[in-house]
Amino acid sequence: MTFNRFYLFITILCFSCNNPETKESSSNKKIISSKKDVDGSNEHIDIENEKNALSFLQSKGLLNINDTCKWILYNLYSTYELPKALQDTGEKIFLSYLDLRPSIYHLAQDKKSIDIIYLFFYKGFTVQNYPTSDGIIVKGVNVGIKDRKINYFLNGHGSQVFINDIPPPDIAFIQQNREKINRWYKDALIQHGYKFDNVGNTSK
Repeated sequence: MTFNRFYLFITILCFSCNNPETKESSSNKKIISSKKDVDGSNEHIDIENEKNALSFLQSKGLLNINDTCKWILYNLYSTYELPKALQDTGEKIFLSYLDLRPSIYHLAQDKKSIDIIYLFFYKGFTVQNYPTSDGIIVKGVNVGIKDRKINYFLNGHGSQVFINDIPPPDIAFIQQNREKINRWYKDALIQHGYKFDNVGNTSK
């Protein structure tokens, strides 16, 4: 899968796992919610984090942005294999087979946008270390509260990543793996006009 060149502008953002009721931190940033540290590859899945994230996005009228973010990230990583550290079968497993969930979210420093970090999960463990072809990991987005648009993407360290063009779905890959790709991703493909026939063909 080929990606257009990424443009990287670094602004370090701090993430925390404070309770939603915590006050302003020393960096003057209000943490909305994040229940656990998800930097390690051995963290167990936390469904409550996803529910809290979706509830928060809904309260801001941004629930639809979750679908947009997941669609983009699935397209970015659909053909990437599960990192070797999590491989436990002789069969190849790709990220597009896995669940993708919003796990960390908070107000950005400008107080006008929200940072949302997404994670792939495999058998209850977070998946880490899946860089793009340019060596840049995209794990999240910054979304404007007022205009409801994605301002930029976030790498694994909270730095800004600007993507020139979002890659479309890899039709050849999807057709070959149509029975294995994640149910949410397959439904999203159908909603975006892609058709799956009864003889194994995928088209738009």
